[in-house]
Amino acid sequence: GKEYLDFFAGILTVGVGHANAEVNAAASAQMERFGHTACLYPSEPVVTLAEKLAEITPGRLEQTYFTTSGTEADETAVMLAQV
Repeated sequence: GKEYLDFFAGILTVGVGHANAEVNAAASAQMERFGHTACLYPSEPVVTLAEKLAEITPGRLEQTYFTTSGTEADETAVMLAQV
């Protein structure tokens, strides 16, 4: 009965064309705000997202685990489900 969210955004989902002006502008604007994130160190946007997920997820979500890839997310979900 558990459900998991996978926010995958890899090579299969970025086929928007070469030098897409709208995507380039959005990426440039984001780099002006926040250039790098990692799962190793919490940042304000990551904490804000975790709090929002806890707020809108049905049930009583107490932990959020962010990963760097879809594969890592899938493997972590399987490992955590077996605990």
